[in-house]
Amino acid sequence: MIDVGVAFGTPGLYDGLKNSGTNFYLIEPVPKCAPILKKYEEELGAKTFNVAAGAEDGVVSFNVHSDVSGSSAFDQWEGAEMDGETVTVPLRRLDTLIPGPLARPALLKVDTQGSELLVIDGASGLLDQIDVIILECSFHQFRKNAPEFNEIVVRMNQLGFACYETLEGHYRALDNAMAQIDLVFVPIDSELRKERMFFSSEQALRYQATH
Repeated sequence: MIDVGVAFGTPGLYDGLKNSGTNFYLIEPVPKCAPILKKYEEELGAKTFNVAAGAEDGVVSFNVHSDVSGSSAFDQWEGAEMDGETVTVPLRRLDTLIPGPLARPALLKVDTQGSELLVIDGASGLLDQIDVIILECSFHQFRKNAPEFNEIVVRMNQLGFACYETLEGHYRALDNAMAQIDLVFVPIDSELRKERMFFSSEQALRYQATH
């Protein structure tokens, strides 16, 4: 299980996998989150990296918000006060951090406030070993030069992944419009997409009997 953008952690993903032999890789760039990574090293036996994930190895300027979970390498339209403190952090490709081959099934979750596709670009050597990808997608460009929902869906399709499910969403304060949603992607030829029917045979009979 690879979690990119840990912030305070993702217990909903971790809890069901504790003591299961799962290999956890947790990546989070905010320096003040180092104790949280340490906690998960002890609780999960996770391998943790206090770095940003991206398309190349190097360094990157990173905006640390007062609400750590909103921190990003991209500037917000609201201005510098919203962006918070700027720090320089190491930048690494997932291909660099995580040696293959991966144990299967493998799940990758990316919540990086705008750099999701850059993280995917830096994981080109791992993608054919990943069975499920969860990406946060924005319906508006809340951060300058960050990709929007449609760009992410098209890019993932080009890489051989289809949208399979939606998870929690968030509404923006400005007008209560849908702002962000977590999308679940699986390989186009995944077993999860094998069946094309809407109903099983038994369900179809029950449906026909009641309609």
